[in-house]
Amino acid sequence: MLTTPVPWPVTRSSSVVPSLRLGIVIAVAVSVSLFASPAAAAEADTITVCSYGCDHTTIQAAIDDPSTGSGDTIEVLKSVHTEAGIEVDKSVTIVGGHPSGTTVQADTSENTASDRVFWIKSGKRVTIQDMKVRYGKVEAFQALGGGILNSGTLTLLRVTVVDNRAVGSESNPGGDAKGGGVCNQGSLKVIQSTVSGNEVWGGHGQGDGANGGDGLGGGIANVGGTLRMINSTVSGNRAERGDGAG
Repeated sequence: MLTTPVPWPVTRSSSVVPSLRLGIVIAVAVSVSLFASPAAAAEADTITVCSYGCDHTTIQAAIDDPSTGSGDTIEVLKSVHTEAGIEVDKSVTIVGGHPSGTTVQADTSENTASDRVFWIKSGKRVTIQDMKVRYGKVEAFQALGGGILNSGTLTLLRVTVVDNRAVGSESNPGGDAKGGGVCNQGSLKVIQSTVSGNEVWGGHGQGDGANGGDGLGGGIANVGGTLRMINSTVSGNRAERGDGAG
C-alpha cells in the first residue's frame, strides 16, 4: 500500500522564519557598524590666490578665511606675487602654481621691504613648496628671519630663499640679527631647496662704549630649534657684526 507523502505545512506554530529574518537584519546592521567610519573624513580644499578670478587676492586673506582649515592647500597662481608680513597661523600647504614658476616677494625690490615674507606661528605644521621667497627685510633690536621666521613645524620643498635681509637696530648695545634667509625657532626641514644671497647685519652700537650687535646665520640661523637638510644648498650668504661706539 502506497503512502502519500505529507506536504510541508503551510502554517507553523513557531516563529522560526521571523526570527531568522530578524537575525539577518541584526547581522547586517552589526556588519555595517563595524566597517563604516563614525564620520566621513573631510576632504582638504585648494584655495587659489591671484589678482582676479581666484578665491582671494592675498595669501593672508586665504589663511584668514574661516573656511580655510587644517590640511588645506593655498595655491598662488601668479608668477610674481608681492605681499609682506604673511602670518601663517593654520596648518596648511602654500604652493606656487604658475607654470613658469612662482615668486612671493615682500616688495618689488631688494632692501626696501618693511617686513619679512612669512612667519610660521607656534604649533602649526606648514609646507611651503615650489616657489622663490625673496626681498624680505626685518629691522629690530632682535631681527629674526629676513625671509622666513619659523616658530612651528615647517617644511621647505623645492624652495629658493634669496635676497632677504635681517638688520639689528642701532642702539645701546646694537641689536642682534639672526637668519637673513630663515630663522628657525621650531622644527625645520629643507628638501631640494636653495638658500643664497641673504644677509644679516648686527646693529651699530650707539653711545659711549656701546657694543655692536651680533649678525648670525646669513642664510639660516637655527635658534633653539631642530634643523634637517636633504639635498639642499646654503651658499653665498653674508653675516656681519655691528660696529661698537667709541
